[in-house]
Amino acid sequence: MLSVNNISKSYGLDLILDGISFSLNSGECLGLVGPNGSGKTTLLRMLVQQEKPDSGSVQFEPSDIHVGYLPQGFTPAPEETLQSFLDRIEGNVDLLTARLEELAAGLAENNQSLELQHEYDQVLAQLEHSVDSSGRVPGVLAGLGLGQLPMDTPITNLSGGKKHAFLWPVSCFPTHSSSYWMSLPIT
Repeated sequence: MLSVNNISKSYGLDLILDGISFSLNSGECLGLVGPNGSGKTTLLRMLVQQEKPDSGSVQFEPSDIHVGYLPQGFTPAPEETLQSFLDRIEGNVDLLTARLEELAAGLAENNQSLELQHEYDQVLAQLEHSVDSSGRVPGVLAGLGLGQLPMDTPITNLSGGKKHAFLWPVSCFPTHSSSYWMSLPIT
């Protein structure tokens, strides 16, 4: 459940949000519609803790809910393909496995290195996630009508709709998100 209680936000003298409150229960959907500059993206950024409200609070129950967020205007590198983007977001299993082996060898020689242990833990978690989510990607892409695209397709070659259809769920995978938010301009 999401509870937003009396959120307010100003930028300088411009009051953007004033006393916004609502609750969203499990399984419910919410759409934010309004003119440019009305605070939709600002509210989303507060919900994912990228921005703090001037007053009020945002609470998730349970508190460990992960939120995936695709910001408005997100642009991948021009040379980035579907596969290279997935590898960057999810991690390449072969590269992560090789790095984990290097770190294990380093730890065998110097088991007191907190830096090596920390990196080992991070790479292991990323590898576990990568293995777990790699099986989900083809099904998600097929469900979005993108399953037939060659994985060497540059993302910049996709139409705007296909680009967002690809980026939105894929960008949420690393967090094992329970909730998904995106900010899109409507023209």
